[in-house]
Amino acid sequence: MDEFKEGRPKSVVVAQNIDSVRELIIQDRHVTYREMKASLGINIEKYVNSLKKERAKVREATRKLPLVVIRDVQKNNTDEDIVSRSRNKTNTPPQISTGAASK
Repeated sequence: MDEFKEGRPKSVVVAQNIDSVRELIIQDRHVTYREMKASLGINIEKYVNSLKKERAKVREATRKLPLVVIRDVQKNNTDEDIVSRSRNKTNTPPQISTGAASK
């Protein structure tokens, strides 16, 4: 008869095992599931899925970030431009640099 074992089964996703999987991937990007399972002795599919979900969250967050930053910069530049024009009391549009130098 099989005896009951104490503690968590090795297939449970825990932070220590996630870090171990991460280290293996950092060392060798082309490591296979079988190699990870052999070296760590755990069911690797759950860990890879959790890493994929984590990476998707980061990717989604960074996808939205540039648009927010760009809008904020544009708003700040527009506000500064309005203030500077009101101080100068001119209705001329701001000078735009095209990068072409005139001789």
